[in-house]
Amino acid sequence: MIFKRGRVMATIERASTYRFEANKEILADANIWIFTSDVSNNLKKKELYLQALVNVRNANCRICIDNLILSEFVNRYARIRAKAFGVPNDRFKEFRDSKEFLPIAQEVSDGAKKILETADLIQPGLDTQDTISILDKYAKGGSDFNDQSFIKTCKRKNFKFLTDDRDFAKADISILTENPRLLSIGEVNL
Repeated sequence: MIFKRGRVMATIERASTYRFEANKEILADANIWIFTSDVSNNLKKKELYLQALVNVRNANCRICIDNLILSEFVNRYARIRAKAFGVPNDRFKEFRDSKEFLPIAQEVSDGAKKILETADLIQPGLDTQDTISILDKYAKGGSDFNDQSFIKTCKRKNFKFLTDDRDFAKADISILTENPRLLSIGEVNL
């Protein structure tokens, strides 16, 4: 992180060309797994994030994921596939309980297991006080509980965060991305 006049600056760098250092750890967000999965139709981002993941592996870095990220992937993937079947969002839970959903459930499960072949499932290491802090921030509005959990995990474990989510623009962590809006910011003064 960069410090200027007592302020923390988030570092935001291009994921596909970043030079990874050996033995570093990367926490990969759910959107990365969606972009690199079979359900993604954004070929440009798929290619860029696949390259980033290859670069991580080639540098002997560790790709990590936690259960919150895996849960976000599973839910998003299932909703994307249900939408492709013409299921309106407000009928998703009903569809999820039907026989017609079973092939999608299997596809989602296979996709999640494929992630676990690539990434190490970690425990975020957050304690009660961390969670209370996240809830206090959430209570003030403008904050996503899961996003704040990922930020705390990255800080606690000194991870770089691989994401396409612009919600992290003001997070005081090191971010790797292909999101043009995030990349145009570069370093965000918090």
